[in-house]
Amino acid sequence: MLNEIICGIALVIGQFFGDNFEIYNENVKQGFEYPCFFIKFLKSTRKDYLGTRHKRTYHFDIHYFSDKGNTDMYGVLDQLKELLKFITLPNGDVLKGSDIDGEIIDDVLHVNVSFAVMMISDVERTENMNSYQLLVKTEGEEHGNNQKNSG
Repeated sequence: MLNEIICGIALVIGQFFGDNFEIYNENVKQGFEYPCFFIKFLKSTRKDYLGTRHKRTYHFDIHYFSDKGNTDMYGVLDQLKELLKFITLPNGDVLKGSDIDGEIIDDVLHVNVSFAVMMISDVERTENMNSYQLLVKTEGEEHGNNQKNSG
């Protein structure tokens, strides 16, 4: 799922900004071309719900490196806030971005966004118990009781 979300983010950025911008999701030590984007995965959280359902939330920090200064970054911030509201995954599923915020740190624009996905775990089901035996001991006597469970 993580790789699909990264692809969805790259796709929406690439469609809007075009081929003039490189989009990286791996660290580049040399040959960094400006202007460009870097999609950085921060963390993933999981919240369990009743039954086999759970929610996974993926948190990202998208960096924008500008060759034009702060004014350019202000415009890109506003555009990214709109673009990341919804992304389309390679399989066609659409995810809604949340908690979108941005700031400039050391001449780099950072846009934070989270995507939540509801999942259903594949859990092997076990059969219900058909019968059980209950032994009750009261003041020295034992009483047996066979019960049927209709489950």
